Amino acid sequence: DRHWDFLVATNGYLAIRPNNTINTSNEYVTIRDGSNNEKIRLATADDSFFVGGNVGIGTASPSTELHIKGSGVQRVLVESTDNQAGIALRSDSTNDAIIYSPNGTDDLRFYLNAADRVYFKSDGKVGIGTASPSENLHVSGNV
Repeated sequence: DRHWDFLVATNGYLAIRPNNTINTSNEYVTIRDGSNNEKIRLATADDSFFVGGNVGIGTASPSTELHIKGSGVQRVLVESTDNQAGIALRSDSTNDAIIYSPNGTDDLRFYLNAADRVYFKSDGKVGIGTASPSENLHVSGNV
């Protein structure tokens, strides 16, 4: 059996924590529907997830799977401390389109159909089909 403490602070926040020390490295809170299907899991050392519906950050009425809303400049940060950081896009194909920044550079690359295709170098040069553009726009092959 698990025993949980529900703590409500004077400033209004709610904390949920296990009050035992058995397997505390993999604790989670889950919300289930009326058929006992897990719909939300917030985990300390495992996958956290939402099943069904849209998720809103800064909005109570998200219009897509992930809807981020706020005033001023809005950004999404993808950070790697020891390798490349990027965003993968997948339609109904098995091949991903990936926009990423390689480890150790300030470059930006577009990876399509199993290869890097477009290179935006930190000095402002752009290479299409070449990783080492020698001009502001360098195209390898026919234009």
